Amino acid sequence: AVHLFCLMLYGMRLNLFLLWRELCIPRFREMRNRIEDRAVQQGGRLNRLPFIVTCALLYLGLVAPGVLVFKASVRGAQFGSGFRLALLGMYVGWGVAAFGDLYKSVVKAKEGKDAIVTGGPYALLRHPNYTGEQLLWSANFVAGLLAAATLHPVVRSRHTKHLLQGLHGFHALQSPKAILLTWLPLSALGLLGIIFVLMQATAGLEKRQREKYGEEEKYRSWFRKTWPGLALRSPRVTPESSI
Repeated sequence: AVHLFCLMLYGMRLNLFLLWRELCIPRFREMRNRIEDRAVQQGGRLNRLPFIVTCALLYLGLVAPGVLVFKASVRGAQFGSGFRLALLGMYVGWGVAAFGDLYKSVVKAKEGKDAIVTGGPYALLRHPNYTGEQLLWSANFVAGLLAAATLHPVVRSRHTKHLLQGLHGFHALQSPKAILLTWLPLSALGLLGIIFVLMQATAGLEKRQREKYGEEEKYRSWFRKTWPGLALRSPRVTPESSI
């Protein structure tokens, strides 16, 4: 339940943040309108179906570790300290990403959309929202992997009778091999997919920031003191070399 609750928190925070951004920040409404206009020009929304299906499969992979944890728990698995550490990593990652988005939104609302955000979590991480999610999803996969390692067949006996009733019985009777051949590969693909997306987003934001703020001493000082997180391309270009 603690594992799945973190995934629910992520979904609720993401949807509330996107709703707030849509209602309160004009430039994001303008961006959404441009996307809609482009879709019409390219033949309608149905042309976006492959992208939508890909996103759906990605999120299926992200919740797959939760399925592994659930299937292990209904078998009475005893999770150790490694699993609890993975849960802690999930919540820390979620908190860093959530606080990073909130802090940046507040600063830009006060100082303007072109302000460089260097305080709070940005004093250590250049992109805490992306880095926090990288930690969240990596820890999520580790939790699922550790849960998968505990899976074993349920032997029918008077001690396991309660497991073989109702919905729990359906999950308990599934063979560990069938579970591992479905939900474990999905978990791995989900992790690889989201890490690729986040690394790509980090690299793109690094490039845009260098182009926009590269001549400012405040940015160059901040750049030297902070870690960008995992990026698709290592940000070897320094602010000085982009001037």
